[in-house]
Amino acid sequence: MRRQSGVINDTQRQEEINKNAPAQDMLGNIDAYVIKQMFSLVSGKKVSEILREYYLGEYYVGLSRAASDARKYRFSRFARGIGLTLTSRSPVTFSNEAAWVTKYIDQINDSAAQYVALNTSSISAGAIAELGFAFGISFNQGSRTLVSLFLTTLKQRISAEPGS
Repeated sequence: MRRQSGVINDTQRQEEINKNAPAQDMLGNIDAYVIKQMFSLVSGKKVSEILREYYLGEYYVGLSRAASDARKYRFSRFARGIGLTLTSRSPVTFSNEAAWVTKYIDQINDSAAQYVALNTSSISAGAIAELGFAFGISFNQGSRTLVSLFLTTLKQRISAEPGS
């Protein structure tokens, strides 16, 4: 998204997120973390067998309990896969949440700055301003909001898992 005025509103921000990170892609990313935890690629199984077991778990004959539960508990498994330590399911809490938030706020800021820097036009006076804007993004407070919303949604999803 090209910045027209220096500030984008919440609607424009959400449109950009929807365009570049739609929900179905983000859920697919969660599944990739869980599949990595649950299945070894060195086991000799074909990728198609792994995907069949994961997505058709309860219908797949001969499937281990751990594999059949993989999708049922995918959000808590995803949390573990991204480095969060679940300490309680009611309410959902993570023992290392504060440190995790700090780490990912920094990563989001740096990624946003890189995105802006890579998507600017050729070198000109405007490009110098864009680089200043990119540097400013590296200290953006909007990333705290994004991480907070992410964790709130993840906690809601974990709360909805069986046995929570």
